[in-house]
Amino acid sequence: MDTIKQTRYYIIKFDKENRVIEVEWKKDVLDLFEDEYKKILDEIHAQFYDYKPLYLLHNSKDFVYPMTESLQEYITENFSKKVLPEVGIRKVAYVFPTDYLSQIGLEMLVNKAEAAQPSILRMFFDNRDDAYNWLISD
Repeated sequence: MDTIKQTRYYIIKFDKENRVIEVEWKKDVLDLFEDEYKKILDEIHAQFYDYKPLYLLHNSKDFVYPMTESLQEYITENFSKKVLPEVGIRKVAYVFPTDYLSQIGLEMLVNKAEAAQPSILRMFFDNRDDAYNWLISD
């Protein structure tokens, strides 16, 4: 995987051969206010249009952030219903955060995403390698 963007809050990597994009969240994301977090999400999602991945690896191992109801709605409307289908994402693998409250928020978000876009396969994993292997298996 090649790193295509790296900031204090995240790293985006792309595997051109398998068309997998990985978003790896860093702990510093907790420093963001919700409106700043939304801007970061929009910044990340813009990369999807440039690279046209088929698979998304959402690496949240170090992710700690309160998934408020309004943030869940924002992500569902602007990402799950819009970006993923427009780009052509087929599968999304989520690596569980170690933070328990972040796990609960992510599960709630994924439930909403599945309801909004049921044609995209989604699965949770405890580690990155299992998540990646599931994405590239058909």
